[in-house]
Amino acid sequence: MVRLVALVECGTRALLDAAFGSDRIGELSYAHRLLASLDASMLLLADAYYDAVDFLNAVSETGAAFLLRSTRKRFPTNRHALPDGSYLTFIRSQHYRADRGYGRRLVVRIIEAWLTVSLEDGTQRTELWRLITSLLDADLCSAQELIEIYHRLWEAESAHWWCGSSELGLSWLSSAGTGGGWGAAGEAGPGVVAGRARASFA
Repeated sequence: MVRLVALVECGTRALLDAAFGSDRIGELSYAHRLLASLDASMLLLADAYYDAVDFLNAVSETGAAFLLRSTRKRFPTNRHALPDGSYLTFIRSQHYRADRGYGRRLVVRIIEAWLTVSLEDGTQRTELWRLITSLLDADLCSAQELIEIYHRLWEAESAHWWCGSSELGLSWLSSAGTGGGWGAAGEAGPGVVAGRARASFA
């Protein structure tokens, strides 16, 4: 079986980059190969599988911002509440290494939202989702705007449904925005610049 990780632009659905190989190698390893295609004009959207501190630090080093779903294993502490209901905290690797300890901590913003999913048989399931982002300033980009932007990840996946196959392990990373800004619907717009917002707390 072949594993494929693709970087797709949300607006045009254009395929920006891809990495593939044996499914014996995890998605994160292939995702690291795509980092060279990111820049400061991009907001990277990703699923919970990419909630790994080393990967997110590497994304930040490219100048790109990120917005992804948190894993259920992560229970962040609210260290600074923001007016829109989101909050600032920091995350670090859960794995201790003798040469670095738990590694460098990463300041992020957490957005909590209840998601209701309607299934084909009419039943509904409601669950709490946590989104993690490096866009720290709620005045520049509100929690509601980021929730709406995150929906673009699903749209990009749907546009490339034809890639799905029992012989192909498929995963998507999507980029939203150009020129350094994103509007409420994920299109290019003024206001938010990757890497500009900063926060510090004890």
